[in-house]
Amino acid sequence: MNTAAQLAFVLLGEAYADLARSLLKIDEEPARELLRSVELRAQRKLDSFHEHDADATSDRELMNHAAQPVLVVLRGAHAAALQG
Repeated sequence: MNTAAQLAFVLLGEAYADLARSLLKIDEEPARELLRSVELRAQRKLDSFHEHDADATSDRELMNHAAQPVLVVLRGAHAAALQG
């Protein structure tokens, strides 16, 4: 991943964590549900891609490679928000 993409993911993660912390302060349970929903939706989209493109192994690997930083940002920001 290039430097610009890495910076974009860092900024996205920080923004998402700030938003998550703010939501948790307002109303904790709906915020937790929303955060988890965002993570699950991203995973479902990835899974859906795999189901529809079962024969395209190289595309699957490319999609996994592209999706991993997004999933890491979502999980990391969610975990940071829950701790902070």
